[in-house]
Amino acid sequence: MRKSKVFTGVLIAATMIMVAGCAGTSGTPKEESKAAEVQTSGKEETEKTEGAEAESKSEGAFEGNDLIPVVDGVAEITCGATTTGGWTYMYTSSAAQVVSSNNDNINITPAITTGGGENLISVATGEMPMGVASAAYIYNYYNGNESEGIAPNPQLRTLYGSPNSFLSVIVRADSSYQTIEDLQGARVSICNKGNSGQLLISELLTVMGREDYYDLQYLTPSESYEALNTSTIDSLWICACDPHSSVTEIFNMPGGARFIEFSDEQKKLFLESCSYLSDVTRPAGTYKGQD
Repeated sequence: MRKSKVFTGVLIAATMIMVAGCAGTSGTPKEESKAAEVQTSGKEETEKTEGAEAESKSEGAFEGNDLIPVVDGVAEITCGATTTGGWTYMYTSSAAQVVSSNNDNINITPAITTGGGENLISVATGEMPMGVASAAYIYNYYNGNESEGIAPNPQLRTLYGSPNSFLSVIVRADSSYQTIEDLQGARVSICNKGNSGQLLISELLTVMGREDYYDLQYLTPSESYEALNTSTIDSLWICACDPHSSVTEIFNMPGGARFIEFSDEQKKLFLESCSYLSDVTRPAGTYKGQD
């Protein structure tokens, strides 16, 4: 099955290149070292050694700033994630745990947010040191988007890129909908506002001239699963890395689910309009019943 994917996937953007790049040393250890040199002869060598060790430990130490406080020598870094229950939150939490457990002087805490939109606003305005966001949001905030009132933010930096995200249209397996056109007027969830996928899907709806074509619902991936399971919505459009937890649940629900393909003309339009997209094949068997 062929799907469009976000070329650069989910990315981490920050107002600094890396914490170590902001390192500085304080004057205190050096002053202690000088004091050690004038101690009484009986303690002179001991004090010199202790002073030198203190100075050595201070080299490269991060002193902290308004965004990243240092508590007992540990830099406490908040990283904007997204809503819980999705792939991105689990990925961010796992990455934070890996970094924190392998660095004695860094502790990263994932923050629950609405997603990449909120994260990029917080990072760009200097309210949060870093957060995850999709290529669509990063493109808009780095280069600026006059129509959206977004000024360029060249101070943003990408620290790490995750696996690519896949854009998918999902319906119940027993649904009568077979094409994108069939969904006209249907209840379609495009994920919660502020979610990175919601921005991408909104842009593609604009490209297709279909902003009012569907009865749009703004549900989190977890809420969308519940709504599809109870037939409260007709379809979920989602941009997420495979295998996504909520998508897995949807395909495992009673009756199962299936994907609806974009037409070749629609995919060509997307690729011409959004430079961060590329065409891709999803391997069969990624989700239950997807052959």
